[in-house]
Amino acid sequence: MVVETNSYALFTSSNPKFDFSFLYPQDWKPREIEAKGYAEVFLQGPRSADSKYGLSFTIRVVPTKAEGGKHGTADQLIDDYLNGVKKFANFKQLSKARGEFAASEAVEFVISYSMPLPLNTLYAEETTILERRIVVKRGSFFYVLIYSGTENDYHASLSSFEYMAQTFQFSADGVKEARAFRPLVTPVSPLAVREKGEDYGPQIS
Repeated sequence: MVVETNSYALFTSSNPKFDFSFLYPQDWKPREIEAKGYAEVFLQGPRSADSKYGLSFTIRVVPTKAEGGKHGTADQLIDDYLNGVKKFANFKQLSKARGEFAASEAVEFVISYSMPLPLNTLYAEETTILERRIVVKRGSFFYVLIYSGTENDYHASLSSFEYMAQTFQFSADGVKEARAFRPLVTPVSPLAVREKGEDYGPQIS
């Protein structure tokens, strides 16, 4: 289901595997994909100016070992991924941070590497790719937010990714927040409320 909010749309799904919502640019078309060992929401962003590579934002849902997956911790999942991507030329890990995301423990990191683009052509040129990932463990699943693009495109649309991530919330959190009372009026201090006129009548000593 898509609800338009200015230039952004709200992603929600009837698929219980995608138990989250977030806002995304309306021209980034989401696709729900299920494969062996994971499920994901894939959003294709703008293509690079030379059409070598497409900017993308993905939210991948991966089962933990307790749910039949390969990894028991976020660090194990991250190390396994990095060991695989290190084969690309000019691989670098640019940053890594631990903290909280969507009320859950999370690890965030940024990497860069290069690969010949466009793929499978005689005119491919070595191109730098930047990739930012946020790995969240919640219950029996990992939620991996992935933002990837060529170096120039990555920086040009970074604010869109940051907004998508800032608006991400799990469905249960959304229900809990919707039930909480949030006043629409601005609370006024009792000291700022003017007393009635009779309160200022003559005083009898």
